[in-house]
Amino acid sequence: VSWDATAACKMTYGRRLALYDMAKVGKVGEKLTARPDWSADLPVGYQVTSLVLCQDAVLVAGGVYKTGGEPTPDTGFVAVFSRAEGKKVAECALPAPVALGSVAVTRSGVVATLRDSTVCLLGKKAAE
Repeated sequence: VSWDATAACKMTYGRRLALYDMAKVGKVGEKLTARPDWSADLPVGYQVTSLVLCQDAVLVAGGVYKTGGEPTPDTGFVAVFSRAEGKKVAECALPAPVALGSVAVTRSGVVATLRDSTVCLLGKKAAE
């Protein structure tokens, strides 16, 4: 779950990202019964370990795990969704899954720590 004064965002049903207007969210401890303003499903095999609600976007990060067939190394991802519409606007594949709660949004880009202890800086400034 990630929130600010105007919205709350959460993962539901394992792979569904959902954003709610804060006016629809009840008091602490109450069950959320409102329908989300939008929702977006992540692909099969994706597991979210970090969720950040930003001014204009929602950032999710985690691992991509093989769901059948030959074993392959687990990988990771960072994906960015439009806060207004819930459409995916960017995604970056990573060599290992993102560790639990280990994403930070900075002026220089997105910092993610992977489960193999790698620290990544992603974004426009990181590419310069």
